[in-house]
Amino acid sequence: MLLSDASRFDPLGSWHRVTRVARPSRWDELRNDALIAQEQRLAAEMILRFLEDEASQGRAKPLKPVEGTWKVPQHDRLRADARERAETIMDFGLSDRPAVYLAVEGQTEVVLVNKVLGLAGFESLSHWVGVIDLEGVNSDTNLLARSVAVPRLDPNGYRGARVLSPLTALVVVADPEGRYTTSASRDDVRASMIDHILNSLPTTLRTDTVSRELQYLIHMRAWPREFEFAHFTDLQLARALQAIAGNASPPKEKVREALRRCRAARSNIKNVWKNWRFEPSKPKLGEALWPDLERKILAARNPNRIPIVAVVQDVIRISHEVRRAREMNAADP
Repeated sequence: MLLSDASRFDPLGSWHRVTRVARPSRWDELRNDALIAQEQRLAAEMILRFLEDEASQGRAKPLKPVEGTWKVPQHDRLRADARERAETIMDFGLSDRPAVYLAVEGQTEVVLVNKVLGLAGFESLSHWVGVIDLEGVNSDTNLLARSVAVPRLDPNGYRGARVLSPLTALVVVADPEGRYTTSASRDDVRASMIDHILNSLPTTLRTDTVSRELQYLIHMRAWPREFEFAHFTDLQLARALQAIAGNASPPKEKVREALRRCRAARSNIKNVWKNWRFEPSKPKLGEALWPDLERKILAARNPNRIPIVAVVQDVIRISHEVRRAREMNAADP
């Protein structure tokens, strides 16, 4: 009776599911009818737990089990298991876990990717996309995958494995060098990341079907060439380098010529300033290059032809696909 009456007049409606799984010490912050409804549920919980204790001692009949098929007042009990808490967080979108982590190779990319995301309407602390600095091509992407992309699953879902926390995809974008040089080598890196995620799951979920499902979470991309050379001309790079290095850099034409040779040889851009008295800051280089990139994006008829824009658009698409997922296929045919 208490549970039924609380549901009838509670102004929170289905939102009472949120207060139900919230910290009990915050319940007294509810007001008016919402507080009264919660107090009735608390009274009902005390009575039900007393009856359960009496039944466990043989002094009362056990309570009738609550079926999952039909909605009954006891479904609104304040006792909630891990599955119910997870379902509430998922249903009401209460998690700020990013839908996608975009991992890029260095700090220049971090600065400019965040700028392009801002241009697309995403805040720097957006819960949709997080940006990670790989700090070079030799970063341990297997550890990264295990850290951010292992799904939290309940094997006993309705049709497959139930997603208990919002899924997070991982997109790695690097310069085409080292183990990212060829499409085949990048596929090997991606396959290794998927295997490490699979081995982080419970044994019952380490199936070929789950492995195939994980391919929707792990993505590998490469810039057409080294990031700076893929997006900027030698003149733009020379101007930016001089702006942040000042008198420590050679004359602009010498910098431009060094960049031209570096581009032609497909060598690392750091070779341009390896003999300078001052090593340019990569974050400052990103800031100095942003005005040129912003003008290029805004002036382009088809911005998706710009590699960084294409990657950001892809990340946004993946974020929407991942965030809708509630179950994953688990059992092998």
